[in-house]
Amino acid sequence: MSTTPYNFLGQSILASCLIQIRDDDSFFNPVALQHTGFAYDGNYYAAGVPGFVGSPPVSQASWFLEGVSTFRGATGPFPTAGLVLLSPAALSIFEDSSVPLTLWMGFLLGDGLALSDNYTYGATTVGYTPSAVQYANGIVTVTMTPDPGSSNQSILAVNIDFIQDTAYLDSSVAP
Repeated sequence: MSTTPYNFLGQSILASCLIQIRDDDSFFNPVALQHTGFAYDGNYYAAGVPGFVGSPPVSQASWFLEGVSTFRGATGPFPTAGLVLLSPAALSIFEDSSVPLTLWMGFLLGDGLALSDNYTYGATTVGYTPSAVQYANGIVTVTMTPDPGSSNQSILAVNIDFIQDTAYLDSSVAP
């Protein structure tokens, strides 16, 4: 295993987006907006009331409890001001509260975890390239475009959902 830290800021950037608190974002205003799910502070809320979910019951998201590593900064709560950078190799979420920027969480493309570069449709494996990134209400969405020459030309959206503490795919159907 390499001991050299991954250079998140030294990559070619394909796309970026900002994370900002909005009054109508229940992820950042869980009590006032009666949020259900995990909120920016890592706690679970049911209709705006702190509580537990699952079996065994948990009150804090796995992303909040992660330890410091090459791909996880020291701050538990989701950034209230942040910058998301998408490169051909990684998705990086930075806290925008310090100079220089501090990594909050990083995801490598093709590591078999939240982001992949290949997805299976039936018996066919299709290669994808990241092309865009958006943030809205606790969800970071990476748009994936099929590699040139692929028989499947459906666009994928990889959703890293901090509210549900999961990642999932949405796929378009190409005409």
